Amino acid sequence: MIPPETPRQAAYALAGIYLYGEQTMSDDKSNAGGQDRKRISLSEDYEVRDWAEKFGVSEQQLRDAVGRVGDQAEDVERALRGS
Repeated sequence: MIPPETPRQAAYALAGIYLYGEQTMSDDKSNAGGQDRKRISLSEDYEVRDWAEKFGVSEQQLRDAVGRVGDQAEDVERALRGS
């Protein structure tokens, strides 16, 4: 049984944030696996820093590559390597 919604929960649901069940949000720092390892989030400073370090590029070069090819890590790496 789903409990009744409060106005706040309805707003969260519209934003794609679900409050029921065992689902976790993609930016859950304690659950950094699966999809989190395949996508680059430019909204998290630590992710920009870590991905830039991993690829051996500046943070701006990383941001530019994500802007060109999207947030999939494999695509970004390929773009940065010039492949």
